[in-house]
Amino acid sequence: CGGIAAMTQIGMSAMAGAFQSQIEGSPVIEEHIGEIESFTGGFFAMMEGAQSAEPGKPPELPFEVIGSKGTGTVYIQPAGGGQEPGIMSARLVMSDGQSYPIEIDAPVQEEVDLDGLFDAGEAVDPAAQP
Repeated sequence: CGGIAAMTQIGMSAMAGAFQSQIEGSPVIEEHIGEIESFTGGFFAMMEGAQSAEPGKPPELPFEVIGSKGTGTVYIQPAGGGQEPGIMSARLVMSDGQSYPIEIDAPVQEEVDLDGLFDAGEAVDPAAQP
C-alpha cells in the first residue's frame, strides 16, 4: 500500500511540475502570484475534482500555488494526448474568491523534415517495381 502511495505522489509531482512550467510567466500569475515558490496538488483534492466534473467535461484539478506576491489555487483542465501533460484551460482563484482565467499558449509543434529521412538512393519508385 505504501508503494502505491509513493508512486502516486511521484506521478502527481511530475504532473504538477509540467503544469507549473506551462503557467509560469503568464500575466495573471505574474500579477497576482509573482514568482512561483510552491505548486502542489493533493491526491484527495485531485480525486474530488475528478469526481465532481460534469459528465462529458474534463475535470478541473486543483493545485495550491504560493508565490512572492500571494497565494491561491490554480484549477486546471488537462488536455489529453502527448507525452507531457498539457493544459486545456486554467484559472487562478485567489484566497478572497476572485477568479482570473489564465491564458495558455498553444504547444509548439515541431516540424518534421521528411526530406532528410531518406537518401535519394534509398527512395523506391513504386512505378519502377516489377
